[in-house]
Order: sequence, then C-alpha cells, then structure tokens
Amino acid sequence: MNNLFFYLILNITITSLASLIFIFFMIKTLLIKEKEAPHWVFLAICFFSLFRITNFYLIIIPVLKENESIGILLYRIQTATFFFLPSLIAHMFYSLLYKNDKKKLLIILFLYVISLCFYISALIGFYPTARELKIVNNTIYFINNTTSYIYKSVIIFFVFSYIFSIYLIFNFSRIKMTAKDRKIINIIQWVYIITFGYGYIIQFFISLMSPAFFSLAPYLLIFLSIVIYTISKYYNFLKIYNTQQFFNLVNENFTVTFIITDEKGMIIKSNLNTIDNINYYGKSIYSIFNNSEVVIKTILEDGKIVKNLNLISFNHVNQIEISFTVDINPIRDKFQDILGLFLVLTDCRISLSSFSKREQDIINYLTQGLSYKEIAYELNISYNTVNSHVKNIYKKANVNDRNELLDSINHIK
Repeated sequence: MNNLFFYLILNITITSLASLIFIFFMIKTLLIKEKEAPHWVFLAICFFSLFRITNFYLIIIPVLKENESIGILLYRIQTATFFFLPSLIAHMFYSLLYKNDKKKLLIILFLYVISLCFYISALIGFYPTARELKIVNNTIYFINNTTSYIYKSVIIFFVFSYIFSIYLIFNFSRIKMTAKDRKIINIIQWVYIITFGYGYIIQFFISLMSPAFFSLAPYLLIFLSIVIYTISKYYNFLKIYNTQQFFNLVNENFTVTFIITDEKGMIIKSNLNTIDNINYYGKSIYSIFNNSEVVIKTILEDGKIVKNLNLISFNHVNQIEISFTVDINPIRDKFQDILGLFLVLTDCRISLSSFSKREQDIINYLTQGLSYKEIAYELNISYNTVNSHVKNIYKKANVNDRNELLDSINHIK
C-alpha cells in the first residue's frame, strides 16, 4: 500500500510538472509578437502533448475504472495527440531548416492527411491500435489488435514518420549555423531518436510479441517536456526567452541616438526620429539605411566592432538623403554567438546629392560666405532666382538660416 501511494504521488508530481511546462511555453510562445512557422508548430506540439498527458491521467484512467466503454471512448478522442504528433514534429524540423522544399513539404502534408484518416477511423469505431484497455493494480494496459491490417499500416506510418524526421534532422549538418544552434539541434536530434524511437517504434514491435503491454508513451512526453524546458531556458530555443543582454539594452535609456536590432536586422528598439519622424520598431534596418545590407550582414557574420561607418538614409518627407556616422557593436550571448547589433548614431548630415546641381552651386557659395547678390553675379542669374533657390534649400534641409544649413551639411562631400 505504501508503494502504491508513493507511485501515485510521484505520478501526480511529474504529470503536474510536465503540464505546467507545456502551459508555460504555450503562453510564452503566444506572447511572441513576430511569430514564424516553427513557433506555430511548436505551439501545436505543446498543446497536443499537454492534452495527452492531462487527459490520460486526470480523465481517462479515473473514468476507465468506473466505466470501461466511456473510458475507451475518451481514449479514442484523445488519440489526435497520438496520430498528429509525429507529423507535427516532422513539420517543426522542416520549418527550422528555413529552406523551402516542395517535395519535403508535400511529404509533410501527406503525413497530415494520413494522420487525419487514422484519427477519423478511431472516432467512428475502427480503432487501429488498442482493441481493449485494462487496469490491473492501478496500471493501465493496452491490448492491441495486432492481426489487423490497419494496425500494421499504423506501424508503417510511424516508422516512415520517424525515419523522415531523422532525415530532416540530419539535414541540419549541411547548414551553416551558430555554436548555440548546433548544440540545440544535437540535443533535439538524440532526444528524438531515443524518445520517439521507443515510444512510437519499439513499443509497436513489443505489442506484436505481447498484445497486452504497459505503455511508456505518456512518460516519454513528460521527459520531452523537461528537455524542451532545458533547451529553451539555457539555449533560448525558438527565441522564447529574451536574453539578458537584450533585456538590459531594451530597458536602458540612452542619451545618444541608437538602434538595437536582432540577428536578422529587425529593429527591437530605437530613439531615432529624424527620418520622417516615424516609429521604426519591427522594421528592417536595411529599409532605413538603403546602402547598408551588405556591410551590416558582414558585421553580423564576422562579429567585429565597426566605428565611424557612413550609412545613407532617405527622408521621404523632404525628399533628401541623410548621411549618418554610425558605430556598430555586435551583441553576443554566453556562447559568443551574435544576438543582434547595437548602433550608435554619432553624427547626422544632409547629403549634397539631395540637391539639384544649381542648388549645390548655391550651397557652395553660401559656404564661402558670399551674399545673395554675389551669388547671383557668379551664377549669372537674378537676385530673386537666388532667393527662391535658397528658400527651397532651407525647406528641404528643414532649417531656418544659413548657419543652420552650414551646420547640417558640414563635411559632406
């Protein structure tokens, strides 16, 4: 009796822990603003895993003890988790590759269709796996219909899903990635091979030899939840956590003009408001600095600090180019992988190329200190024409007088 009580408490504890982990990561994933395909698939995996664990232990087993037929019906309903998890995991591995491949995508869609067919057959009564569920000494046993062709087709389906998923995992070896991402993939790879190799392959062959067997699949999902928590917490899998470096930077108030980006060049925070006076959060750094893509991608790859870099931006309001002097500092994590960039804008000038040839000539003479009449004489145009050009120049540059203009275009060639 004491042993039974101990196992009951242990079972409740690890089930609750795994459930809380899946709930936690579902919430964290939902709170991510810029979700990508892996986030949605991961969310579905967490939901189905949570549903399988909680429904199995908290609902199916208690009901099965009281009413076997209702318990089996509830078990059939929750088999969505059983059939769709292999397809979802294969889909997540595919989406993590960030490489469109129509053939692989068609295979994944095929797996989803097969999963749906098996699930529908289970709901209408042609359950392809467990023929009967029995509870002996508070342990649930599955009695499988191993002679059924549907049952054998399920085995083929899972074996194929398993091999295809492993194939997708090993595709990562051909991809250039950071040390941290490589560590994550290695952990996922071996946990998947061991966990689902037993849970979805070996268990089927065990059932062929012994139709009545004890299933470890729910416990393997609990183990999976702990692995997911580990790689998410310590390696920031799918960027569910904000790293400490980003947390400190995003919450810091700087007196200098700055931009913080992630490793893809998407702006996370900025106090830059001199270009069109708009909010740049969520925009690409490359869309602001038109000539920056090559140089910034090089910095993201090399991870070197760059000082006094000249970047050009276009002000759509005044139709002028603005030249920025920028210091770029890579943001690194504990693995020395680059998480993003911290850009400090040390100077801001108007590019002479923003003005017409005539306006550039007038600016040149204004720089030399000539009066409007002297400029008119040098260019052989009227005083009023010079005055009109100067007004247009001031309007473009958003200044009020000659001194402000000369300050705004100083040192620009």
